[in-house]
Amino acid sequence: MKMTVDNNDYRSTNGKLEIDDGVLVYAEPDIEGKCIIPHGVTRIEESAFSDNTRLKSVTIPDTVTSIGNRAFFGCSNLTSVTIPGSVESIGIRAFDGCSNLTAVMLPDGIRSIGIRAFCECSSLTSVTIPDSVESIGIRAFDGCSSLTAVMLPDSIKSLGGWSFCSCKSLAALTIPSSVQDIGGMAFSGTPWLEEKRKVNPFVIVNGILIDGQTCSGTVRIPDSVTSIGSWAFARCKELTAVVIPDSVISIEDSAFYECSNLANITVPDSVTSIGSRAFSETPWLEEKREETPLVIINDILLDGKACSGSVIIPDGVTSIVGGAFRACRHMTDITIPDSVKSIGDYAFWWCDKLKAVSIPDGVTRIGREAFCCCLNLTSVYIPDSVTSIEVGAFYECAKLTSVKIPNSVTSIGHHAFKGCKCLI
Repeated sequence: MKMTVDNNDYRSTNGKLEIDDGVLVYAEPDIEGKCIIPHGVTRIEESAFSDNTRLKSVTIPDTVTSIGNRAFFGCSNLTSVTIPGSVESIGIRAFDGCSNLTAVMLPDGIRSIGIRAFCECSSLTSVTIPDSVESIGIRAFDGCSSLTAVMLPDSIKSLGGWSFCSCKSLAALTIPSSVQDIGGMAFSGTPWLEEKRKVNPFVIVNGILIDGQTCSGTVRIPDSVTSIGSWAFARCKELTAVVIPDSVISIEDSAFYECSNLANITVPDSVTSIGSRAFSETPWLEEKREETPLVIINDILLDGKACSGSVIIPDGVTSIVGGAFRACRHMTDITIPDSVKSIGDYAFWWCDKLKAVSIPDGVTRIGREAFCCCLNLTSVYIPDSVTSIEVGAFYECAKLTSVKIPNSVTSIGHHAFKGCKCLI
């Protein structure tokens, strides 16, 4: 059933809400002042109130379970919002740019806070995060420059990259031991991080080395570290050598990216996971490329950008790191052994001479834009071990004529095959 609900009973102007089977699809932009969404609405749809600069307060009923992407994006005069306990998720950029929103109390029941959900809410001074929340998305509170203190509950498991970046007043922060995944630059530009740096050049949280930007010369990472976080040392120009202890099992994306004087790195056998661009633009990686066009550490293929012609990845390699062959424009063929179980995001992005690829059994995921812009790719074999094909995986593979998607695939990302003009 579709209906249009007059504003008179619960809003200050004659604007209208369009509700379709319990979903608030659209709110007319002339709504101003206070808006009380009627009981019975179960979801606020994507961009429903987007860019309404007249809206000042919103009351959401306890029948709503989700707030969609960009639902209140750019509502720059919104000062208060009441979110009921029925809401389980807050979508991407839901309140992004609500620059006059001063306080948010998230109720029990919410499990995740979406990417950029409260980004650039520059007047936000306090936020209450309940112990039902398990993850906070990338840039969720980025640019909340008035936020002074945050207490994360014991339920939190992961913090997205840049999640509290540029929170210029954030001096008090409580991070529980439950947090085992912290994205790059999560606290960049906060007084909290600055104080931590003064105490110790290695800022370590729950075994994750999240920041080493003040380090110089030769450094030995402490034995208490199990993971070197994303962007931890990125663009640290004074760094010349790093000794990594055997307590470390993972080195995340861009960990040492553009460390322009880093020529010596000791990577122990304990490291089983290395992220995209972890050592890109370092003298160490350049020297490795000169030794061999396939840079392999602990059975992880880090880099193959210097390859050309037919390339055979040696048996025993278990993963191809994200961006490993990115823009390798002289490679025509690739043989991937059955030992490979993981192909990272952007792994073969813009390998525009590559003609065919056979993905080995055991690979479960084809990464984001993994084969994007492989303009001469004509065929690809996808095994029945694959369960997901991510966003833009084969985007603009204009000559791709043959691909069989097995029944095992349960998820195909947006634009995965967009621009594949020869596919029927």
